[in-house]
Amino acid sequence: MRLKVAVLGVGVALAMAIAAQPAAATLTCHTAHIRIRHVRHEWRRVLRHVRHRRKRVRVRIRVRVVRWHVRSLLRCGLPETGPVGSTLFVENGTLAVSANVVDPAEGALAAPESGKRFVAVSLTLSDVGGEPVSGNANVDFAVLATDHQTHLPVFEEVAGCTNFAFGDFILAAGETAAGCVMFELPYGVDVTQVRFGPAEYGTLQAVWR
Repeated sequence: MRLKVAVLGVGVALAMAIAAQPAAATLTCHTAHIRIRHVRHEWRRVLRHVRHRRKRVRVRIRVRVVRWHVRSLLRCGLPETGPVGSTLFVENGTLAVSANVVDPAEGALAAPESGKRFVAVSLTLSDVGGEPVSGNANVDFAVLATDHQTHLPVFEEVAGCTNFAFGDFILAAGETAAGCVMFELPYGVDVTQVRFGPAEYGTLQAVWR
């Protein structure tokens, strides 16, 4: 009789302990429709009127081109976390991403504003799923800094490191690509986190600290 009571007491205690544990967080998914702003510089040949020569000549100039398009992104799950340099899995586990911070970084075509410096996030992207994966690194990534502000990319290229295809990447199953995303931070402000999926564009999926 005492044995039965003891077993019953253990069972009740175990049931109460399980009930007291917090419920597991449920995964949520939603589709985010975003407008993406692409900024790049192109060399073009145009006709210019030269007064002192009294004729029109064709010259080569560098122009700033801004284009917009709309993308629909499916964001699911809770963010993965890990140290800078580690590999985290995003896009429902189909994209493996490693991120490193290069501070300071050198711009390939431009210089930072006065009182600021370029900081780059060096990325390696691998499609570990069975289907192609595409995205835009200039949209998907942001950094949190010691000024408690979220900083978005500045659409500049890093010297010696590609910005993919103006941020766009398309990976076939098993394919890997490397590139950099450029940020501009004031002196004295350092990066504390690299984020995949900034809040402006959808659910936060990964954080490197």
